[in-house]
Amino acid sequence: MLADPCPRFFRFCGKHTRPLLFLLLATSVSAQAPQVRPMQADGVVRLLNDIETAVGANDVDGLLELTASTLPAAELALFVSASFLEGQTSAAVRERDRRPEGTGYSLMVEMLIARGRAGRIATWQLLVQPKADEPSRYVIAGATSIASVEGLVQLQLDVNKQYSPRNLVFTSLGLTVQLSSGAVFLAPAADGTTGLMFRGRGTMRFAPEDAAEQVQLRAFNGKPDLENEIEAAFIRINPDDFASSIASSRLVPVETDTDDVDKARELFDQLSSQSYTLNLGDLSTERWSLLPPRGDVLVELRTKKFGTLTYLRSSGDPEDISLFDRERGRNISVYASPEQLASRGRYYSEDDTALYDVLNYDVDAHFDPEREWISGRGSLRLRTRREGMTTLSLRLARSLAISSISSPTLGRVLGLRISGRSSVLVSLNKPLPINTELELDIAYSGRLTSQDVEREALSVSPDDLQNPFTLGSDLPVPPEPRYLYSNRSYWYPQAPITDFATASLRLTVPAQYQVVASGS
Repeated sequence: MLADPCPRFFRFCGKHTRPLLFLLLATSVSAQAPQVRPMQADGVVRLLNDIETAVGANDVDGLLELTASTLPAAELALFVSASFLEGQTSAAVRERDRRPEGTGYSLMVEMLIARGRAGRIATWQLLVQPKADEPSRYVIAGATSIASVEGLVQLQLDVNKQYSPRNLVFTSLGLTVQLSSGAVFLAPAADGTTGLMFRGRGTMRFAPEDAAEQVQLRAFNGKPDLENEIEAAFIRINPDDFASSIASSRLVPVETDTDDVDKARELFDQLSSQSYTLNLGDLSTERWSLLPPRGDVLVELRTKKFGTLTYLRSSGDPEDISLFDRERGRNISVYASPEQLASRGRYYSEDDTALYDVLNYDVDAHFDPEREWISGRGSLRLRTRREGMTTLSLRLARSLAISSISSPTLGRVLGLRISGRSSVLVSLNKPLPINTELELDIAYSGRLTSQDVEREALSVSPDDLQNPFTLGSDLPVPPEPRYLYSNRSYWYPQAPITDFATASLRLTVPAQYQVVASGS
């Protein structure tokens, strides 16, 4: 289905199972990025600064002074108790939304509260009103908890303690890592240790139990398993699993060496940021990450022959064991563990493991093709498939920034980006029963490079382009610039699992462009 010759937008509705895509065709365009209005330093901003100061200084009385006498006692108690952790060391408070309400405003506020290297994020809806005796100052007259994310950790190596491995062996399903000699440093968390950084001499062996994966490895490696020497390894696990996975008797304390510390830090900075790391935007410039769930394992292996390989055991995935080559962007092996097979059988549908089904997509996006800039709003109407669901994940290209996530029924909800990935974690403000229909509206914008048209496109040889007699002959002329976006580029918010859903696209482009979209 083609658009009119010179449309302002093209609208598409229909069932889809294959990627939604469209081409933008034209010669030139100019546009400017949307301007962000600076926050006005008014009484509301002063109030939020005072809240941040009081919470960061563990000053409960100071926070109470910022509340109105009309604030309900239950809301006051919840807000105060949630704003303070035992021994907390810092806080950040940021305004996300402001709407007039009565004589004051309804604010959406995000708070990052830290206790050393442990932290939590909370989203609050605050009703603020002018003080009766000082109208230029505001106080909190209402406080409603929207969502929170617990268990954040500011990952950092403990370089004050160095260990030497005494033939330390770490095992996970399909993987054996032996650390023979070198330097080991640990990354602590609030309740134990979550990371181990090794540099030295060791070996790794990946031997999948699955016969089909052994065939896959033979094609890759010439053998049904993969064994190689390693120069470095970074192991990330839940603190509750550390003691049972890594024998402390195999870690011998030694005197710290400056050269070992510097090289371990460099490797740690490279490898630790690959997974579980959050992008908190203006809440913090520090690197914060989530703790791996119990039973999950991440191992980054710097091998001599194959470069850096990533082993992952993720209990939430149907195929929970994987070995990935990051540098070449390819899976070496992906399969289901015996435990997963026992729980669901060898044959399964992705739908069986999905937390939710998308019923409809509604995308309204504006394009500046020359700058490859997208700004839009994507709505998903979904139905929950698990009882008591409180979090869900979406996919959106990592170069696209999210300005808000909201729901007509739940209001504003908390969304967190995973650094370096297209994943978005959405935290809901209450558990949802199974078969609940929910609509999420995501506002986003940013620059997204278009995809190659690949084999579907007409190609012109360099000789044809240089031939002055090409024009007017039967030879092809150079094609106009075109811009292609499909599901592969995650140009609109979508579910992690592709499934049947209705969809409506409203795509706005400059007048000299055309839009072509698939569908019916």
